[in-house]
Amino acid sequence: RGLLLPHRLNDVIPKIVEAIHYDLPRRQTSVGAHVRDAACYAYWALARAYSPSILKPFVPQLGQSVVVAFLFDREVNCRRAASAAFQEMVGRQGAQNFQNGISILTAADYFALGNRKDAYTTIALHVAQYEEYQAAIITHLYQVKLSHWDPAIRHLASRSLNKLTLVNPQFMVDEVVPYLLEKCLDEKSLQLRHGATLGVAEITLAFGQINKDKSCLSPQLQKRIVETIPIIEKKRLYRGKGGEQMRAAVCRLITCISMSCIPLTVPQQVRLLDSIDACLPHPNGSIQEQAGNALFALTRSYFPVSSKGPSTRLQNRVVDKYVKAARTSINPAATRGFSLALGCLPSKLLAPTSKILDITLSCLRRISHPSAKVGNERDAETRKNALVSLSRVCETVGIIPLQDEGACIVGLSNKQLNHVFTAYVCAMRDYNTDQRGDVGSKCRLAAMNGLVSLATLTTVQKCPEGAGSEFFSNELCTQIIGLLLKQFSEKLNFVRSEAAKCILALLTDTIPVGTYVSKRQMLLDALTPPCFNGQLMYQSVNWADASITYPMVMKAADMDEYFEYIISGLVLSTGGLTKAITENSSLVLIQWARNADEGKLGRLGKVFLDIFEKHQHEGRVILPLLKTIDILLNRGCAEQLITDKSFSLSLHERLREEKNSCNDVKRLTAILSVSTGLIVSVKDSKEAVTFVCSFLVHEFPRIRSVAAEKLYVRLLETDPELGGDHVAIKILLEHNWESDDTLAVEAIDRNTAIQEVTKAFEIENGI
Repeated sequence: RGLLLPHRLNDVIPKIVEAIHYDLPRRQTSVGAHVRDAACYAYWALARAYSPSILKPFVPQLGQSVVVAFLFDREVNCRRAASAAFQEMVGRQGAQNFQNGISILTAADYFALGNRKDAYTTIALHVAQYEEYQAAIITHLYQVKLSHWDPAIRHLASRSLNKLTLVNPQFMVDEVVPYLLEKCLDEKSLQLRHGATLGVAEITLAFGQINKDKSCLSPQLQKRIVETIPIIEKKRLYRGKGGEQMRAAVCRLITCISMSCIPLTVPQQVRLLDSIDACLPHPNGSIQEQAGNALFALTRSYFPVSSKGPSTRLQNRVVDKYVKAARTSINPAATRGFSLALGCLPSKLLAPTSKILDITLSCLRRISHPSAKVGNERDAETRKNALVSLSRVCETVGIIPLQDEGACIVGLSNKQLNHVFTAYVCAMRDYNTDQRGDVGSKCRLAAMNGLVSLATLTTVQKCPEGAGSEFFSNELCTQIIGLLLKQFSEKLNFVRSEAAKCILALLTDTIPVGTYVSKRQMLLDALTPPCFNGQLMYQSVNWADASITYPMVMKAADMDEYFEYIISGLVLSTGGLTKAITENSSLVLIQWARNADEGKLGRLGKVFLDIFEKHQHEGRVILPLLKTIDILLNRGCAEQLITDKSFSLSLHERLREEKNSCNDVKRLTAILSVSTGLIVSVKDSKEAVTFVCSFLVHEFPRIRSVAAEKLYVRLLETDPELGGDHVAIKILLEHNWESDDTLAVEAIDRNTAIQEVTKAFEIENGI
């Protein structure tokens, strides 16, 4: 205190202000956060060291710099440090020097500034209401933050400018927009032209939303904004480093132009559509999403159609082109983009006639099928996008025919609704995998949301001809709930969570679907955690927690309508690889089986046999099923099933069929485990012993060894009187079952050993 004399403040304060905003880009990051934090401390020290009369000449400079810092700094610690410094300055220097300081501090407190998005979009709007800070805030955003090295900051800065346009539209028109339009074409700095393009887009959108009596964009500025897009493409700014960012920014600009309804000539409309079409087949999924949003806005704001529907040229240019590309292209990126684009089109292009609507629905159904291929490979993203588009098309077109500005638009027929429902049901069986894992889960998520959308649509919209009401029924609703419960009982946490969200959406009182749900209240009670008070909501439960969800699953399994669906999903969880999932799912299944009566266990066995039948030779399902049965057998929960001759014979037959066509060691080992579990005694389980003995001559040494070991252990457990001196037991223990089968002598010895085992057990028709 006192070491820095007041006459030196003219030199020091500009340096502190500069340090508050110091940010030096360094490759993919920057250096300067520590400097900015220290500068805030120096600012805080100024407030404590000098009297208000000394600092009064510097108040505007100090106030604007620190306000900009606590609003827009990238780092949360710097924002909070700047806020603390400003609070100290207001408190020490007095509210008369810092007008509206108390009001600003009330909004920009320590906790509020912790959220960067809120700081940019909410708090900045509040502070910008005060004229002494307004120009500094807007200027810093468009001159500094729109060229920031971090793309996330550039996006936030553009959104902040969107909000601030309402505060001072004239300043935007006179200063900001002309500056940004020039920087959109800057060929040297990617950050600058990307941020400028985003800024122009958001400001344009804001002008489209403000009242008519406020200042708006002049025709000259509107023309410059529209012409910016073809100039960017002409200069090839899509190419090279940052081309993807520029594509996304241009798509956003097209979206904002369309939403603002800036007048466009027909050639300009087509030119923007060409720009979108160039971005749709891009490999980057986020660019495809932005292109889809742009297509959604452009086709709804422009391209008017007559009462006879779109012209042949427009039909060929949009719908026919997209359908052909989605169905026939061998480029996965193209099929993903154009299948997504079909869901973004308006009803005036999708449904002028039932025939044209059929073409779109047929295309999306075909490419969404689990077996559909792009070229020679299956593509999960294409299938997912097709399912998303199916849902969007149904929501856009609806069931009730509409008259949209003189354009005739048909509604969905019962036949079309049935085709869409069938596509969703097929997608719920999409378990395709690749090197990334269960990529089919993306399609199942889309299908679940599609089923909810379809159920809501057909019950909310009432067609005069009764199309929706005739299509939706209690049986169909039961099937939809059952499919969702199957996903709710499976092994992936995010799938269970999404399934719970969809189920609760159908059970809510706000839509008529709930009246079709069989045993709705029982289902709600089953999905309600113990000791839960209040209305059951998706946000109130951690649906990804296996210890919470699987007990709910087994409560719902007590309802006969959903039993088979739930067991089919629970099998995949119980026989899975994830420890937490397997432990929790097997625990509830074992508890249920121990308390179940003979009728319920018989139904469980029937479901197991049905799964064998439906998924024959399908390792993804058969292996978990075998593990599940083995767990129940080992825990003594399925004794009644074992003693059921019909079930045992049927299970033996399924195991034999699987064994004959299986080369997977894990599955063969699981078959062995279940087979040995079916051995009650040598006398009463001749078929099981014979079947296990057949593995003693298997081509895989590991399988032969496991078969001998399991047979030995199981026989001692079931028939202790056999003893270690029994001939068959000695053979099982002493023979080298893992010996190389290429030598004829050893092969003969092995066959002889098996004959002795069979003879010792007195099995008729042995090996």
